Amino acid sequence: MKIYFIKLDTMPFCNDVKRLVDISGGIFLRHIAGCSTLPSVVPMLTGKLASDLTPHGIGYNTWKTSLNNENHPEYSWAKNYLHFNFLKKKFRFVNRNFGDFLKIIGLEAYPQFSNDHTTPYDQHDGYSYLYLTERGDEWFESRKNEFQWINKIQNGDKKNNVFYFINYSHFHATVERTTLEEHNYKCRIAGQNVVEILNHYDFSEAGSLFWIYSDHGPWQHPSFDKYPQPDHFYTWAIVRDNTENPLQFPSKVLSHMDFKYFLESKIQKIQKVMPSSKDRIFFTEDGRAPYGEKMTTAIACQFRNWDEKFPKNMTYVTWHEVEKIFVQTEVEFNEDTSIKNVVKQPSAFDNNLINSLVERFSWVTK
Repeated sequence: MKIYFIKLDTMPFCNDVKRLVDISGGIFLRHIAGCSTLPSVVPMLTGKLASDLTPHGIGYNTWKTSLNNENHPEYSWAKNYLHFNFLKKKFRFVNRNFGDFLKIIGLEAYPQFSNDHTTPYDQHDGYSYLYLTERGDEWFESRKNEFQWINKIQNGDKKNNVFYFINYSHFHATVERTTLEEHNYKCRIAGQNVVEILNHYDFSEAGSLFWIYSDHGPWQHPSFDKYPQPDHFYTWAIVRDNTENPLQFPSKVLSHMDFKYFLESKIQKIQKVMPSSKDRIFFTEDGRAPYGEKMTTAIACQFRNWDEKFPKNMTYVTWHEVEKIFVQTEVEFNEDTSIKNVVKQPSAFDNNLINSLVERFSWVTK
């Protein structure tokens, strides 16, 4: 079995996502994620929120205080990564385009998990095709390199189990901008590049599972705030399962923590029943750098007024540790699941969500 775990960093729900659904032939899902990469990817790979793994979670500098004798970050909670269970099923692991991220999340300490298929263009912020918009010689060489690598992995090993952890950061690169016009231009180019890359994959590959997702939404200023906007954590995924007994999704809205359990049910060949999204309270958390290095914001949300597949409304309550107040937000969705309207309340009134936050997070208090 080949598993392609493809992260499209920061990519918002947009028309390009709809094009990716058509290209891949996959199932479109919505999911509650983190507001930035660490509190999104770590729960996906461990099945737990970061603050469940270690007090107040992890930040981008946590690794500096967790170095072992070989100068690699080593976390006491790392055995929660799905990699260890996959290793028992004789999976090998290949990573692509991640730079220092494997070090930050603690996988670099395990050579069997940190095999890095990184090109010279991936080792700095200027690797052309995956970041920049200028179409010079490096851009074309980088594009050629990426396409050749995709051909190699899909036409290569057909017998062994492989977990491909792949990152494309086109939309992440659009965050640095001077004007809204420039930002919008970069987003258009980023979307074109992402679609072009994903179009190069053979999504019909037998015995393969593709899980394509956005880890978080646009977190750039001025929307960046200690009380996150819904598009910061309400992201999306596309799943194409070409294996025996394909994954079933009775609900089209998931938690980022569900990923590990879906994948482990796949390799263990057992059916795990996920709770209904129509009654479920979803939890996530965030650490906002200007307000604290680790987790400072807790979120509980619940969906309402469902049609056959997706909800029409969401209510979520946010608690910020510094201010120690609850803020409630009401969200209305369009038919295509995009956000139609957002109304932030001056205080929270949904006692069920407030109480659920207090019960779920040891660091949240009334």
